[in-house]
Formats: sequence, C-alpha cells, structure tokens
Amino acid sequence: MYKAFFNLSELPFSNTPDPRFFFVSRRHDEALSFLTYGIEEKKGFIVVTGEVGTGKTTLCRLLLDRLDRRASQGSARVRTSLILNSFLSTVELLQAINADFGLAAQSTSRKALIDELNKFLLAEASGGGNAVVIVDEAQNLSPETLEQIRMLSNLETEKEKLVQIVLVGQPEFRETLGRTDLRQLSQRISLRYHMTGLSADETSGYLRHRLQTAGARDGPFFTTRAEEKIHEFSRGTPRLINRIADQALSLAGQRESGTVTHEMVEAAVLELDWRAESQPQGRKGKGGALLGRLAHPAVLGGAFLGLGLAAAAAIQIGWRPYAAPAVVPGPVREAGRPASPPAAWMPDAKGYFHARTPEEISVAVILTFLRLWGVEMINVDFLPRMSEKDARLTDVGKTFGFFVSKVDVDSRRLLRLNRPFAVFGTWSGERRPALAVWGNEREVGLFDPVSGMTTLSWSDLTKKADGRAVVWWKGPAGLADPFSVKRGSTLMRFQEILAAAGDYKAVPDGRLGPRTREAIRRAEARLGLPASGAVSGDLLILLTQGQGPTLKEPSRAGTPLEALR
Repeated sequence: MYKAFFNLSELPFSNTPDPRFFFVSRRHDEALSFLTYGIEEKKGFIVVTGEVGTGKTTLCRLLLDRLDRRASQGSARVRTSLILNSFLSTVELLQAINADFGLAAQSTSRKALIDELNKFLLAEASGGGNAVVIVDEAQNLSPETLEQIRMLSNLETEKEKLVQIVLVGQPEFRETLGRTDLRQLSQRISLRYHMTGLSADETSGYLRHRLQTAGARDGPFFTTRAEEKIHEFSRGTPRLINRIADQALSLAGQRESGTVTHEMVEAAVLELDWRAESQPQGRKGKGGALLGRLAHPAVLGGAFLGLGLAAAAAIQIGWRPYAAPAVVPGPVREAGRPASPPAAWMPDAKGYFHARTPEEISVAVILTFLRLWGVEMINVDFLPRMSEKDARLTDVGKTFGFFVSKVDVDSRRLLRLNRPFAVFGTWSGERRPALAVWGNEREVGLFDPVSGMTTLSWSDLTKKADGRAVVWWKGPAGLADPFSVKRGSTLMRFQEILAAAGDYKAVPDGRLGPRTREAIRRAEARLGLPASGAVSGDLLILLTQGQGPTLKEPSRAGTPLEALR
C-alpha cells in the first residue's frame, strides 16, 4: 500500500462516509441553502436528484447538522427524521418516521400511526417549531409508499404545512414522478434541485483537502494535467474521483514517485473495471470500457443535457469557495483563471428576473417564464443558453415537462390560446428574447429583462418580433402524451374530458369513430377554433384553461410572484 511510502496517517480516498473528509463544494453549498430555505419557509415537498456518487447521502447528513446549528443560533427548532432504508412498505415507513421523532411506532394501523404523528406535529407547530422528513434513495420507493408520503402533506393548518418532506434520489426518480398515477404528488413538489459533479477547480481542491486530512505535508501531489485527467474521467463525481486517485497513488507508490502524473492517472483508469461504473446507472450501453481515454467530455456533456439536467431547481445564495489547505503543495495553473462565483439569481418584488449582462438575458427570460408556471428556483448552471431563434427555449420547456407550441405572432390566436409566450425581437435596438405576460384586444404587456415591463400595441409587436411565439402548456390531467390520443385507455380518458365539458354525448369506449370526431368538432366550435374533428395543440391548450398562467388576467399573469401563492 502507498500509505507508508507517502507517510500518510490513513488512506485519503476511501469511500467510507467519514465526516472529517467532507468537502463542501459549491454544489453542496447551493443545495444546502436551497434545502434550508425550503424547509424554513415550509414549502412542503422538495426533491433532490443526482447521479450515483455525487454526494446525496452526504448532503442529507450535512443538512441535519446545519439545521441543528441554525437552531442553536436562534432559528426555529426543526425536528428531523432521516430515512435511509427506502425499501419500506407504507406501514413500515410510518413506523420509521414516528420512531425517529420519538413517538409510539409499534402499531400496524396506518390511522393510529398518522394520528400519533399529527398530534406531535401540531404540538411542534404551536410552539413555533418545524419538522422535516428526509427520505434517501427515494427511487426505490413503491408507488403505494409514494402515495402515502403525498398523504402526509395533507397534515397542515390553515396557514402552513406541518411537515416538510425532502425526497432524495437518483435521476430515474424524476421519471417515476412523471408517471400519470403519481401526478398529484408531482404537482405538489415546490422545489427541485439536481446535483452534479465537481467543477475542475473543485476537483483540485477536493484532492488536496483529502490528502491534507490524511496527513500529507510535503507531498504527494498531483500535477495539473493529472488533476485535469481525473476530472475528465470522473466528470467530477466524488466516488469516481476517489477510485481513480487511490489507484493512481498506488501506482506512484509502486514506482517510488512522489508526484502523480497524468500518465499514471490514465494507467490507473485502465486498471479499473470501468465498464459499468463509468456510466450513469440505468443508461449502460456499449463502449463503456476505457481504452486509453474516455469519449470527449463535450460528447458526454451533450448526452447528459439531453437527459434533462436542466430540470434542476435551486436557490443561488450563500456561495462560498473552498480554500485549499496551504500545507499541501498544489499545482500551478498552466493556463486560465479560476471560475468566478455565480451571480445570485433573485427576482424583484413582483417576481421578475432581470439581466445585468447580455449573457444573462436568456436565463432571465427562462427563470421568469418558469416562475409564471409556479417553478420557483432554477439552478442556472444547467439552463441551456437560447441561441438562434427559439430552439433552446423549446428544449428547456420540454425538459421541464411542458408541451411547446410555436405560433405566428397573431393577436387573435394568441389571445384565444390565453397563455404567456416568449418571442425574439428587436427591443431598444437590440435583438433578444422577451416574455409577453398579459394582453387584451389592443395591446400586450412585454417583459424585457433589460428594460423591464413595457406595453406595445399588437401591430408594434408584430413588426418588432423576429420569428414565432413560443407557448408552453401542460396537457390535460391523465394524458401523459396528449398527442397519442388514438385508441384504448388514452383515447377513453380524452373522451371523458370531452364528456365532462358536455361535448361527448356517448359512453367513452376508447374508439376514434364518428362520435368522437363529432365531439371534437363541438369542442372546437365552443372554443372558437376552426372545425377539423382532429386533436390539435390549440384544442388541448384550450381544454386546460385554468391550469397555469393566462394572458387575460394581468393581476395574476403580470406578476410571477402570484403564481407561487
């Protein structure tokens, strides 16, 4: 082993959860601030996701410590329950929660367990306290158990939630939450955050921090290129960093070298069984082995964005860089400068996000658009920049589970659809995106992240607009893909929706026949659409009026803050 060769007191890159080796990265700090905010503001449901090895369980323990410290400093006391074993039945989950809170937990009656929990939560709330249940590895929870967790959110007073629930899981948990039978749970989630790997600079700090904690003084240290290779191969995932660094140090010790070079890192990677672990769980495929070097990071990064990393939610406050211990020699950067901390994205009093630089304009539009739909905070690091036309805005909308329609900038159609829309155009002499948040027959209220709110006539908007309007919308409840309405249970659900509106006059049968087409034509006539007898995006949007922001209610649509209340 290399420990004796390097005069270390212990192995620096073990994957055991020793709190002395905790490295609080910017991602952890963001997530902690995000979670603390959600819990103290009693937002109800919070979801945190992240790939295997990104530090989610560590985050849970850091959160418990932070809540305790804040209570000792004068914040309201927060009682906590941490569930690490997620393979539980509904009764077992309730028993585990009650046991963590020090309550009677022997009963096998769900009602008795919930009654006991409710009594405890009411007592805590009456004394100014709060309570949170944190469930790790939430991707293992059954739909039945998730439904029981949703029911816990019904424990509330007229003013606030009695218990805050944090669900922590792997990326596939987002897919679980997208299931039709769990839509009620998904709709109650107030805040979402996605954890990713360390940045290149943080990877360097992480390596030095763990070496210093393990007793390193004069070495060993990794060269700049070695650190860069570790970051490239691991994508900043701490668990993978540990495996590579441990193997590379072992090679350095065998060669009696006090410096770990990039060649040693590459050799270490070749010696590791990487076929499965180098790829995110659930997306394994061909080409997983490392033969000298991995696929280019840009290719990997593009694949990850395609899987929806943009759906991360966060609050960007409390950024704190990690100061690496000076006692461990660090490499001299060959080129480039350390990344500057991210800007704190906070809305104004009405809920609008403003841009201070040209690079921030597209992000401000997306943040405001999402806020109109009740999505409160976004980790802007993973919001794709809007480039030419509206492609990126479309991608972001789809990532967040919206359907996206692109329509001509026509007042009659846009007012009929009655949804806020984004549009590129030339505002104050510069081409950039803006967001229409209210409108009537004469004019439209346009939010420009640079100059703020302005009012334009529809004719002026049409002249200034460059391209089509982008409308986000949610499909009718129970239709995961409303455009697949052709037959079977999906069509039957669509018939039920038409029947509830008085358009479908027969018993739903799941068949796309004359009666269904006639019902669609009735709906089109009622909603002011051209008669077609076919399912269209415009029809689906109008069938979901009342679900989301509108153009015709400026008191609501014009203030994104109201969408969160």
